[in-house]
Amino acid sequence: VGERLRELETVGATYLPFNTQKATEALDQAQALINQAINEQKPAFFGEHGGINQQLGFAETRINLIAAIEPGREAAYQQRYDNLVAQASEGEKMLRETIIANNRGPDDRYRGADRDALIAKVREAYLAEYPNDTILAIRMPVENWERITKWEWFNGAFHKVDYSKLQASVIVQTSDTEATYYPVNLRINHLKNNQLNASPWSKEGAPVRWTMLLKNVK
Repeated sequence: VGERLRELETVGATYLPFNTQKATEALDQAQALINQAINEQKPAFFGEHGGINQQLGFAETRINLIAAIEPGREAAYQQRYDNLVAQASEGEKMLRETIIANNRGPDDRYRGADRDALIAKVREAYLAEYPNDTILAIRMPVENWERITKWEWFNGAFHKVDYSKLQASVIVQTSDTEATYYPVNLRINHLKNNQLNASPWSKEGAPVRWTMLLKNVK
């Protein structure tokens, strides 16, 4: 037993410096990413799969190994880790509030003769997908339709493609103080008697840049 204990102590002494170094590197990197996210307004850094959480995860693993090798040695690393977790939480909140306060809705440039019909189509398609939402406005940020005409090869033959596309944005109320806009793709299929389709984007994972204060919806 004594010999086995000495072997474990030897292994621990060998791996302790390695783990303390790796813990320090991960904590340093997490701090750098927090600073960069705030200074450069990069909210994605705070995401579930963002670099900050990734580095904090690396650090947590090393801190646990340090505690297993030499109980008590991890205390300083744990304290720094806890401070960074708090910094990240506060930074994400501050950054989100700053970005949203400065956000405005998309432009409204389209003035085609079919504008009213397109807005009605967008409203109908969006509410069919999300019937409980309250639409505050519908914007048409692109000035003109873009027509795509080409031949594509699939299923062993060339097929003609001919359609026009445009995008609208639906602004909906998402809280007592905020609104969020979601794109809706419009497409006219010129090979099917100019059939018009509207396809709302999924609301899942909408970036923070799409959200604004209700008072800024003009």
